[in-house]
Amino acid sequence: MKHTELTDHIRGSILKQQYLEAFLVQGAYIESLLKLHADFSLWLEISELDNSDLIKTLRKDVGDYGLFKLVEFLRKSKLVSNSLAQDLHIYRDKRNNIIH
Repeated sequence: MKHTELTDHIRGSILKQQYLEAFLVQGAYIESLLKLHADFSLWLEISELDNSDLIKTLRKDVGDYGLFKLVEFLRKSKLVSNSLAQDLHIYRDKRNNIIH
């Protein structure tokens, strides 16, 4: 889905008062953006080694991370601030409470 289609879908859900759907789609979108950020930042750091098996495995693993592990990877790699990581964990907890 393109960015505009996704944001339109979220807005439409809100207008229809389908808040859970909007929240879940928004959450999936946030998680996918964080994965792109992690993957691109990782690639920038190690682009000269981009074809090694180690790098391919690491990039695949990051793409498979759940939100907790992804946020921790970004925080420990200093790709997001501690404050943003804390906010993302608060969001993740709220999302998990709604889903489960």
